[in-house]
Amino acid sequence: MKIFHLLLALMVFTAAHSQTIEGVVLDKDTKEPLINANVYFNGTFKGTTTDTLGHFTLNSADHPNHALVVSTLGYYSESLFEYNSDEFITILLDPKTLEIDKVLVIFNKTEAEKLRKKGLKRFKKEFLGNTYNARKCEILNLQDVKIKFSEDQKSFEAYANKPILIYNAALGYSITYHLGYFGKGADDLSYQGTYFYVEDTTKRKRQTRKMIQRREQTYRGSRMHFFRSLYENNTDEEGFIIHDSLFNIVPSQNIISEIENQSRFLTYKGELSYLFFPNHNNKAYFTASNLYIEADSVLFTKDGYFDPKKIIWSGKAAKRRVGDLLPFEYKVE
Repeated sequence: MKIFHLLLALMVFTAAHSQTIEGVVLDKDTKEPLINANVYFNGTFKGTTTDTLGHFTLNSADHPNHALVVSTLGYYSESLFEYNSDEFITILLDPKTLEIDKVLVIFNKTEAEKLRKKGLKRFKKEFLGNTYNARKCEILNLQDVKIKFSEDQKSFEAYANKPILIYNAALGYSITYHLGYFGKGADDLSYQGTYFYVEDTTKRKRQTRKMIQRREQTYRGSRMHFFRSLYENNTDEEGFIIHDSLFNIVPSQNIISEIENQSRFLTYKGELSYLFFPNHNNKAYFTASNLYIEADSVLFTKDGYFDPKKIIWSGKAAKRRVGDLLPFEYKVE
């Protein structure tokens, strides 16, 4: 009996340990440890910081196959999509250098300030979105966002040396967003970054109820909702209808692979669209979203996480920006 208990304890310890990611974060050039670097699962509440030796540990049980992000001031962020929790991870970060070429130079200080204000206003609208939630967002350190216009001022890029700190009063979240790239052209928008959440627990009960309602409204029809439904193979029940580029209905089971380590793969290359019907009894009202899949397969998980670099969005889903993001821990109450 004692031997049995010992074996059982060892099995429990091994299972718990295998779900813990352990590693060190170093400067790529000097190999010096980076202290207080953020290590987190992208789009979640789950994260930690490195100690005085650059060391970190992070439990991965609830977030299998999520991108592991490492970021700190003065360095380019690093995202790990493939890592083994059984192995010690060494992460080397590149020191950040701003590459600013062809910057529009204006010698008139008043004109320069007007242009900056115009650029920041456009950035907020494109980055946060133009929905109710987005309009309730506040960027707390807007002064850290820099704008670079094209010569004709029709397009611009934005960058930030520091994380962009956002408070979303509508949904009750604080977001720390590490902007990797942001570019707005005449007819297109491209941005990427990593982020993590802190929930606002200071609201009163009435305010909390409203936030819960808004979160559910935001979730329904979102990209997270779509991929969760796709994972569970219940898109019809959840109000989604998927079409190909010829508007033929595509059954969800025809475009996903078998389950693998709590993940699935979207195995359709090309253009898809989906209609979302918020009210099953009212087919007159729906929203339409389009996605162009650039890879042979795209990983996604049960909580709605997917590899964002392999899909181009348009339609309703593309209009939902950072102001409408929900943490991957979100559950409908």
